[in-house]
Amino acid sequence: MGFFGGKKKKKKEPVEDFDDKQKYVDYIKSYNEVDILPKEIEKHIYSREYKMYRKNDDVKLSWYEQIAKMSSSILKVKPDKNTAEPIDKALDFIGYKINSTDVFSLMIAAILFFIIFGVMLIITGLIPPLPGLILSVMGLGVGYYLLKFPENQVKVLRIQASSQVVLCILYMVVSMRVSPNLENAMRFAASNITGALAWDLRRMLWDIQMGKYVSAADAISDYIAKWKAENEEFAEALRLIKDSTTQVSSRAKEILDEALNTVLEGTKTRMKHYAQDLNMPVMIIHMMGIVLPVMGTIMAPLAAVFLSDVVRPEHFIIGYDIILPIVIIWFINDTLKKRPVTISQVDTSKHPSIPPKGTMFIGKKPFPVLPIALCIAGAFLILPILFFIQNPETLLSGMGEHTMLSLG
Repeated sequence: MGFFGGKKKKKKEPVEDFDDKQKYVDYIKSYNEVDILPKEIEKHIYSREYKMYRKNDDVKLSWYEQIAKMSSSILKVKPDKNTAEPIDKALDFIGYKINSTDVFSLMIAAILFFIIFGVMLIITGLIPPLPGLILSVMGLGVGYYLLKFPENQVKVLRIQASSQVVLCILYMVVSMRVSPNLENAMRFAASNITGALAWDLRRMLWDIQMGKYVSAADAISDYIAKWKAENEEFAEALRLIKDSTTQVSSRAKEILDEALNTVLEGTKTRMKHYAQDLNMPVMIIHMMGIVLPVMGTIMAPLAAVFLSDVVRPEHFIIGYDIILPIVIIWFINDTLKKRPVTISQVDTSKHPSIPPKGTMFIGKKPFPVLPIALCIAGAFLILPILFFIQNPETLLSGMGEHTMLSLG
């Protein structure tokens, strides 16, 4: 008996097993409105959509987000409205937890870093002025790449999602034929597809449950606006599916068939245009990867003779063995990023007969590949490395002045 006649509430012991429904309900009712539900209760009241949403939302920040936040904390530079708008749209589309100010600060910080680093190397005499100037100018390219990185990631995400676009529309159409309910159609599609598009649909379902959208139709409208610029046929198919809910049964079936045909024909047309536009990129890759190295082997001796005081052998090594391969790989990847995916990519990451990424099976246990590869490479390189360490003059021989007589 309390001082004012009320009984002191006895603290409830945590319930570990909630298989009994009545026991679960009684345990909930035993708490006042001001009481905080224990963790044993909290983990049972979360919906499946929320658990899947949090599982994807709690991932660690990517390397880009980390360095962008760090750059903004050191040097914060805010871009103008016209520059910030496309960056913010791209960041929102890919779900990065940074803003345009962080991205712009990262670009400025990268440019300043390369300029300062190059100047310091020139002042200290560690490298000649020309390579130091080239290193400083490289900061502009790195800064531009970091500025455009979110927009490039949108292209990558679009390709990843495009592999599931046709299946998404197909599952939604199947669900709408059985039961004309947009939310059920979204849930059915989200549970049967994988990848970035599945995560997008699950996040939208969670936003509907949390009241961000009044209805599934409003969520679909917002989703259409999001995908309109990236995949027009997908957005049009979603619009047709949404419009089918306001039609009679016979007309609704025709609209659903039209939605499926729209995404199929759109994907076919997109692939046809991509194949037609490959003519120029393939020609550039051929010229840079085959013709230019062959011409370099012809021009290198002439340059060594007539420009021996300007062009050094190390310049050819840096240009043909480092810079040219990097440029070619970047151009090839940029071309492939625009490739529309026409088939559904099979997720084999959880297959029991396939080792995890970066590993290989030795017996029945997965082992990392990198240490094994380094050991094999070390076995081949150990003898040449020891030879050149003991005879460094051999490595530098032949890199002196060249004349017409030396060629003979």
